[in-house]
Amino acid sequence: MFTDKPTDAKKSSILRPRFFLTMATLSLCVVAAFSSLFLTCVSTASIETVGVGVYWDSDCRNQVSAINWSTLYPGMTKELTVYMRNEGNETAVLWLRTDNWDPPNASEYMTLSWTYTGQIEPQEILKVEFILAVSPEIEGITNFHFDIIVDTTSTVPGDANGDGVVNVIDLGMLGYAWLTEVGEPKFDPRVDFNGDGKINVLDLGTIGFWWLYKVPS
Repeated sequence: MFTDKPTDAKKSSILRPRFFLTMATLSLCVVAAFSSLFLTCVSTASIETVGVGVYWDSDCRNQVSAINWSTLYPGMTKELTVYMRNEGNETAVLWLRTDNWDPPNASEYMTLSWTYTGQIEPQEILKVEFILAVSPEIEGITNFHFDIIVDTTSTVPGDANGDGVVNVIDLGMLGYAWLTEVGEPKFDPRVDFNGDGKINVLDLGTIGFWWLYKVPS
């Protein structure tokens, strides 16, 4: 027995559902791939300060209490300008660290740095860039939050033993704790200069930058 050969109309009716199903599947794949490029639209950081004010404007009238990093994606570096004023009565060195990452593993994929160097005189105002770098390897994080702590200190970053100078003693302390993390026997919080819970090249860079610097007497 022979069956009728499908007409063009029949072929079209058969292919049309398959076509739309394929296109729908493709669209879902594209949306999924596109959305996976972005971390979040809710990426924030709270600002905590001691002895220094952080402001949005150079007149120091609009204080910064939180930062909204907006939407980020893997491999992105985002910069944000603020103004910092030494609100104490003594020349100071500013200290930057981060804390309370949520989720905790977000700190493994993101690094916060700034353009500040040197010292800041009483009531002096400095323009500073916060720089948030996102690793291209980031995955599994859809939103995050962390605290930014800016502190003034009479000591200098990299002075692990507190003797007022960054030298070979501090480097030796860093070497002993090298590549350790919080909870490990050799971990030493005194050489975790950026407060990320790990002793690595970032802390070595702090010692290198301030090498042989002495706190003014």
